[in-house]
Amino acid sequence: MSRVVRSKRSKTLSGPAAARLLTSGGQESDALVGTEMIGALREAAGERLVIMPGSGVRLNNIARLVAETGCMEYHTSARPLPAACAIAMNA
Repeated sequence: MSRVVRSKRSKTLSGPAAARLLTSGGQESDALVGTEMIGALREAAGERLVIMPGSGVRLNNIARLVAETGCMEYHTSARPLPAACAIAMNA
């Protein structure tokens, strides 16, 4: 994806064939590292394409990702929560 954005061909990704783009922010190791690129993608896509951050998205960092990227849809694993998180959520 980073090559497409850098070559200014991102418009080729919008249209009926693509509704969402799952990304960690280019060549980043996870979405937290790629927040700047993810935010830029979201702004560039406007209403044409949903930018969906993924990779490393967890309960303990999703609020930060929302604040830094403005994205509203996220991809995360369905791993069981650690006991401490489950207790905190049920309190």
